[in-house]
Amino acid sequence: MINIIIPYYNASKTIERALHSIAAQTACRKVIVTIVDDCSDELIEYWNNRNELMVKDSTETFLYENIFPKFSSLNINYICSDVNRGPGAARNIGIENSFCDWVMFLDADDALANPLTIEIINKEIQLNRPDIFITRFQQQTFSTLISMKLDNTTWLHGKVFNRNFLIENKIKFPEIRANEDSAFCSIAFKKAKNIQQLDFLSYIWINNRESMTRADEDYYGNFLVDYILGREFVYNYLFREFGESEELTDELLTACLTIYWQFIDLKNYRPDIVNSYLEEVKNYLRITNLNNYLKDDEFIRRLKIRYWDKKVKPHYGPLIPDIGLIEFYESLYSGIYNWGD
Repeated sequence: MINIIIPYYNASKTIERALHSIAAQTACRKVIVTIVDDCSDELIEYWNNRNELMVKDSTETFLYENIFPKFSSLNINYICSDVNRGPGAARNIGIENSFCDWVMFLDADDALANPLTIEIINKEIQLNRPDIFITRFQQQTFSTLISMKLDNTTWLHGKVFNRNFLIENKIKFPEIRANEDSAFCSIAFKKAKNIQQLDFLSYIWINNRESMTRADEDYYGNFLVDYILGREFVYNYLFREFGESEELTDELLTACLTIYWQFIDLKNYRPDIVNSYLEEVKNYLRITNLNNYLKDDEFIRRLKIRYWDKKVKPHYGPLIPDIGLIEFYESLYSGIYNWGD
């Protein structure tokens, strides 16, 4: 059985689409759906069968009376948290309460891409028993569809995890509002010994302006802060598990570049709040001792190579035109080093 865990927060407008995509599966009987309500507080308006506008202030009542009866073919487990702690905490609750061998995560505003998704995935994971199983996903923006590469390890979309592997290695999500998925995946992929993949489109990531993350007026600033907090979470886990190691160095190389690009992004979009977030960067440098790494010639050499490797080049932040490689990295080194002073 595969447990599809859906973190839910004020998602009354999109949850039905997500559940439809599961109910449409040819192997929907091989799925348990766990919806973890992260203490929703929305006022829900909807039309009843008599075409009357109704209003409810209880998400649980709304789901049990208006949504779940439409999906009698699904085995749905509803859990409601009494405190809002973000999507990472909601997914952790889902994992802890699961009795399935495999867990897959579906956001409440996304959908499975193909009616054969569960049938194909279930066949492959039963055959190979991997720690992590990867399929492709597609991002649906406001104007186009973008297919993501199969080797993408940043997002959860289209990935299935062996629950025993997660429990035995104490792999959890950090309790932050954004970038919790990239932190979780960074740890899981560094601990996994058996990773399988299939070039099959299984998941549609729908760009939702009203999502909890993107609706935040301080999105860019909070995104940066949560990324840094997520990387601190990853660093602490890897240092505890591996000590000074290649796994730790690889993590710092990735974080070093992305923190810089995210900070440039913030300066472009919200220059008024840049200074208020510098303390988070300074704290990260102190925790990870990154300044000392940035004084190491070999680390800088690998940093330059990493930047030009398109497979791991950060997705965020504007490109800087007409600037040489050496000049760019001198400014990168100087900028990060000065932040830590």
